[in-house]
Amino acid sequence: DQTPATMTLTVGGKEYGYGSNQDFVLIIDGKAPLAPSDAGSNAGGDNFRLAWDGMRKAKTLVAKTVDGKVIPLPLTGAAKTLPSSKSKTYRCVTW
Repeated sequence: DQTPATMTLTVGGKEYGYGSNQDFVLIIDGKAPLAPSDAGSNAGGDNFRLAWDGMRKAKTLVAKTVDGKVIPLPLTGAAKTLPSSKSKTYRCVTW
């Protein structure tokens, strides 16, 4: 399938990201926020891959929604669960 990858976040039953009317950013190890929700553009694809690989190595991960929610997210097992974007098992289409 050639549909670009998307990333969504659900908080308290409310969905954020691609396909919703509200977005979110990820703050990985306290660095500048990344908006990884839509990989259907060059910048979006870069953000998606940076977030994906960043989550594999991160010590802290926080999501911040446009309506002000700040949610710390667990990272246990992320490196085993998420294949590297450079590996043969990575199958996310990004531009």
